[in-house]
Amino acid sequence: MKKYIVLSVIFIMLFSACNQDYSAKPSSYPRVNYPTRHYVSYDADEPFTFVYPDYASVEKSKERGALSGWVNIEYKAFNATLHLSYFDFKTKKEYSKMTNDAHDFAYKHASRAEEISESVFHYPHHVSGIFYDLGGNTASTLQFFASDSTSHYLRGALYFNSHPNRDSIEPMVQFIRKDLDTMLKTLRWK
Repeated sequence: MKKYIVLSVIFIMLFSACNQDYSAKPSSYPRVNYPTRHYVSYDADEPFTFVYPDYASVEKSKERGALSGWVNIEYKAFNATLHLSYFDFKTKKEYSKMTNDAHDFAYKHASRAEEISESVFHYPHHVSGIFYDLGGNTASTLQFFASDSTSHYLRGALYFNSHPNRDSIEPMVQFIRKDLDTMLKTLRWK
């Protein structure tokens, strides 16, 4: 008799556990199809030129207070924007202030960042600067400044137009990082 009761309880438990129409799917992130890299030249009326990927578009900045030489590179497939701000300067004091500001802008994210790594770069054609890679769930994931240290200064910041979740955007960040490296290697001042 005990045997039938135990089997009946097991059967009832199995039957009641399988009465839903569906079971919940685990959380996942949408699949991103990465485009093939092809680069085109950007040579507008700004005081600089560079190459950028043909799957992105370059637009003049429409933000309030935008100056001449401010452009945005839109990565629509990744829902991301690279904001570029150009400044010209005449003194070392101005240059020092701008590099300090770039450092401060990157470290404004320190409370949310798991880490901030800095890498110095020097390219031919008088282009050098610092690249900031902000790890963790920060609003901006990559930032940099590039300059000839005599009169040209370009600052960039990459933002994704979504709630920051570094785990889900990390592959896209690394993909775009390669584009930024190419852009900086081909940056020329006019």
